[in-house]
Amino acid sequence: MLGADYDVGKKITASGRLGVEYRKRDQEKSTTSPYAEFSSKYAYAKGSFVAAGYMYTFEESLQCDGLHRRTSESILRQRAARDHLADRRVGLA
Repeated sequence: MLGADYDVGKKITASGRLGVEYRKRDQEKSTTSPYAEFSSKYAYAKGSFVAAGYMYTFEESLQCDGLHRRTSESILRQRAARDHLADRRVGLA
């Protein structure tokens, strides 16, 4: 993953992350998946800010007995990415 943080101004910051994930499969062809995350933060008062962001990635799924189910691995990866973005919003990461 490659990323950068940039202070646009005294109260505005911007962040960007780009990457590729290699997905090794035992029973299917291994593949890669793109990942992108962009966010910005505006500090409007001491200790207060507004943040917004966008994350793009592929989510894998399995077809089981006619039901469309997400793999537990992709769900965990999605939650980790969401939690990381939330931590960045409050300054923990």
